[in-house]
Amino acid sequence: MMSPGVRAQLQELVNARGPCGQEDEVAAVCARFLSELGLSYDTDNAGNMIARIGPEQPRDRSIRVLLHLDEISFMIKRVLADGTVKLAALGSFSPGFLGQIPVEILGHGGIVPGVLSLGSWHTGEETADVWHAKHGNYDLNQYEVITGMDGEALIDAGVRPGCRVVVARQHRMLWETGDLIAGFALDNRAPIAAAFEAIRLLQQTDGPGVPVYLVFTREEELGAGTAGFATARLPGALALAIDVAPVSANEYANQVDQYPTIGYKDDWAVYDKGVADALVRHALDLEMLPGIGIFENYTSDASAAKRLGGAAQAALIGVPMENTHGYEIIHSDAVENTARLLASFLSDPTRA
Repeated sequence: MMSPGVRAQLQELVNARGPCGQEDEVAAVCARFLSELGLSYDTDNAGNMIARIGPEQPRDRSIRVLLHLDEISFMIKRVLADGTVKLAALGSFSPGFLGQIPVEILGHGGIVPGVLSLGSWHTGEETADVWHAKHGNYDLNQYEVITGMDGEALIDAGVRPGCRVVVARQHRMLWETGDLIAGFALDNRAPIAAAFEAIRLLQQTDGPGVPVYLVFTREEELGAGTAGFATARLPGALALAIDVAPVSANEYANQVDQYPTIGYKDDWAVYDKGVADALVRHALDLEMLPGIGIFENYTSDASAAKRLGGAAQAALIGVPMENTHGYEIIHSDAVENTARLLASFLSDPTRA
C-alpha cells in the first residue's frame, strides 16, 4: 500500500490546479518539495523548472528526466450574452470521460465556480446536442459551463476568452478502493510523486551515477509542450519521461498493477531499445515484472523532444493507469515501485 507520506504528497499535487499554460500552482508545490529535499532550481525562458542532482561530470552522459506539470483542462472560447460559456479543449479527451461535474473558472478576478453541462437527459431529437450525446456522438462543442451568471456579470468577474477551466478542488480528493487509488489529474501528478520519492531513495545511497536534470515541463497535454526547449539546451543525449502508461488487456496485454511499464514505441518515436532493455533488467533485478508499452494514440515529453531534435535518445517509464484523461485509476503500490525503478536506473544507467 502507498505510504502515508507519499499519499499526502500525491494529494497535495492533485489539489494544485495545473491547466496547460497556467501550471503555477503545481510548480509552486514542486518548488517547495525540491527545497525540502535540499535542492535548488532554475526556470528557463519556456517556464521549465530545472533542478540538477548527482555529479557534475560526465556532462555528455547527463540524463534529462522529464515530468510534465499540466493536466487535462479547458480554455474558454467565448462567453455569450446569456452567460453560456463555450470551451476549447486543452488536451485530448472525450466529454464522456469527464461527465457533468463541478469546475472552476480561473478568472482574472479570482475563481468562479461552475458546472460542466451537456444538457438534460429527458429531451428528444429537438434538443440536438443532447440527442447526439445520448447516442454516443460526443463532441466537445456540446459542453458548456453553467455559472448562474449572465455574460455581463461574468465579464465583470474577469471571465473572458482565454481563461482556463479545471476540475473543481472538491472533486480532487483521492478515492481508494481495494488496492487502487483513483482521482482526477493523477496524470501526471502520480509520476511526479514517484520522482520525488526516487530522489529521497537516491539521497539515502551514493546518488545518481551521472548528472541528472529534473525538468518539470509545461503544456505536455497539447502534444509538443516545452520539453523540447529544455532538452535542446541541456547537456546529454537521453530524455527520460516519467509519465502514465495506458492499460488495455486486449491491446497492450497489461493491467492496472503495481509494476511500472517500460515504453518501446508511441506515435512519435521509437524509444531507445538499449535504454528500454536496461530498464527492464533493472526492474527484473528488483523482482518486478514490468509492462511493455507499444502505444497508440499516445506521446510523451521524451518522444516529443526526440521528434523536435532536442534529444538523441528517448525513454519512458510509465505508471500503469486505467481511465486515462478521465477519472484515473492506479495501483496503490505503483508510485513507489516506479520510484524504486527510477532510482535504480539513475544510480547505474549503464547496467544492461
